[in-house]
Amino acid sequence: MLGKSLKIQQPKDILDFFAFLAFFMSGFYLSINENIIFSQYLIHALLIPLYAFYLKKISVHFFTIKLLLCVFLFSVFYMLFSQGFYFDFILRFILLVHVFVIVSFVFTGETVLTVFNKYLNVCFFVSIISLLSTLLFFFAGINVSEYFSGITYKEYGKILGGAALSAEPAFFATCLMPAALYSIITLFEKGVIKLKNLLIILSFLLTTSSLAFLSVFIIFMITVINQIRSKPYIIPIVLPIIGFVAVLLFNTDFFQLRFNDSISLIKNFDLSTSEGINISTYALAVNSSITANFSLDNFGLGKGFGLYFTVFDEYVRSYDIPNYRDTLPGRGSATSLLLRVTVELGIFATLYLVYFIFHNFIYGRIIGNLHLTYINWALFCSLIAIYLRMGEYFINLVPFFFVLYVATFEESKRDE
Repeated sequence: MLGKSLKIQQPKDILDFFAFLAFFMSGFYLSINENIIFSQYLIHALLIPLYAFYLKKISVHFFTIKLLLCVFLFSVFYMLFSQGFYFDFILRFILLVHVFVIVSFVFTGETVLTVFNKYLNVCFFVSIISLLSTLLFFFAGINVSEYFSGITYKEYGKILGGAALSAEPAFFATCLMPAALYSIITLFEKGVIKLKNLLIILSFLLTTSSLAFLSVFIIFMITVINQIRSKPYIIPIVLPIIGFVAVLLFNTDFFQLRFNDSISLIKNFDLSTSEGINISTYALAVNSSITANFSLDNFGLGKGFGLYFTVFDEYVRSYDIPNYRDTLPGRGSATSLLLRVTVELGIFATLYLVYFIFHNFIYGRIIGNLHLTYINWALFCSLIAIYLRMGEYFINLVPFFFVLYVATFEESKRDE
């Protein structure tokens, strides 16, 4: 049964465990002669020959081949069109292939449920590490993250917005997201929660990342709509609860700060104060403006895969930077997958992303395995949140989420 601890019975289970774990370790890196080597890529590079020796083959999903081919051809076309070729594109494309090779090894010989169960086990392991560090900070005031230069964190009094092994809380939240949302769905839909799932949810929320709360809101709306559709008599019970939670949230200082900043930016796009500004909201607004201006100037064509930073450097000079910041976030990520893809691969690629997420959603279909449905829902909500607020390609398990999302849809068709 999904959610049951998976016993390690063969070498591939061990390899898969470390393959998943490496995605969580974006906060660790080696510095050699001023060159940074991230632990994820180093661990994965060591795992590839071990996978090849044990498996003797690799099952590459057709979606992976199609995606890599399109990214390469679109990028080459855009660079030829603009009469400029960037070495950075080659490096980033090699990293993309590298990550998808690892994902393909993980999927080789496995079903969606077995792969997701292995992923859940790693989430549980890392969640324990995160919760222990949170408890240590709460009771003893010791912040373990301070001893690692590659890890950032957030402090709210005695609450530590931890990143565990990741570079920052948002990265950790992204890695945990489908696991946490799956746990929330099973709680609402089946009324059952296990200790493993509960600890994953708790660790996910304690990242204090806005990305985490955004995804929880999305999954909450889907589960409520599904419950109301199947059990309309619960409407008088559900609506007052939603109203109470909304009022409670709106009256917190944390929410008010973000809400007021967001409204101010929407009304006049003005950065008028030097402190207290919600930098994540402002960064999203700036990167959205950069994307719109570039798309208009470039007729909706892209710049090339991995080259958002070149556009950012060119356009960001037109925007103010708060006095307490040296730079604005988003140079390497655009703070949104939709924005980054729009600049790098063009308007048509962005339209495909929107089509992709709805085409592979199995909400309206009845299949024999509800776990498969719930995994699909969790991935759907996770990808929406990533589309809006996370523009990283190689870390945070994002490539794995894309392949798993397609696999759930395809496997559901066989179960009908």
